[in-house]
Amino acid sequence: MSVTSAANALALNSVIAATINSITVISIKTASGEIFRKVSTEVELITSQKKQFTFWLNENEGNGAITWLSLYGNGATAMVDVALDGSLPWQFALGATGYKYVGIYDAVTFVPGLSVTNLIVTKFNGKILISSGAPTAGDFCYFTNNSGYRNLNLTIPSTDSGWGDSYTPSTAEIKAYFNGWTMYNLTAGANPDNPANNLYNGTGTKAWVRRSDGISRVWVDGTTVTPTAFATNYTPYHLRYVTSAGLGTEFVTQAVAITKDNTNSLTVVWTVEVTQ
Repeated sequence: MSVTSAANALALNSVIAATINSITVISIKTASGEIFRKVSTEVELITSQKKQFTFWLNENEGNGAITWLSLYGNGATAMVDVALDGSLPWQFALGATGYKYVGIYDAVTFVPGLSVTNLIVTKFNGKILISSGAPTAGDFCYFTNNSGYRNLNLTIPSTDSGWGDSYTPSTAEIKAYFNGWTMYNLTAGANPDNPANNLYNGTGTKAWVRRSDGISRVWVDGTTVTPTAFATNYTPYHLRYVTSAGLGTEFVTQAVAITKDNTNSLTVVWTVEVTQ
């Protein structure tokens, strides 16, 4: 079953003899095991013994050949939201045409309970990054495992960062980016867009500006000193995930056959009723 939009809801009805208020999370599984879990988007109280749980998965969540959907509760699972700003230990990883790879080594040290399979990253304008271990452009996110360490990796478009293809940013300059600052070549022009695509490639005077409203390309507060302050009006990248702690009790499970990838979303509406 291919679900092509959030409007195509899969309605699953089940009657369970359990405490209805204990349900907290849905687990998405393929034949090889769990690939994603998420807390409910909405809970509607129908009667004192009946609730409707809605779980919405966007295009980048829970992709795969889904074979099982399960409801769990009484566990320690929770949705966590972490700001990915310049206070974190960012490192340069790799350069590519039009974008750079940056990351946090052993990310679980700085983000406790982080689950590799439940990664959602949004950037400063609210865009959800594509979760894939094979990036082809900027705005991808993924984990790598290196000798047991889980490393969080992002790809940053050069048009966002101001880092030209032939330039390797320092740690301080990466932190400045995650605090809302964009680099450009002051010798060549007045801001990143004057002249067009005014990236810094290692020659000329480095300079930084911030987006006036945190999103648009209206540039203000230019400086030639690497910024360390958080930019006014800026909303940092955010990492959202469901903790990898125990799911708790499995109340009910349902066999399904759903093919989901980054071209479709899925809404699961599950009505649960307590019986004696």
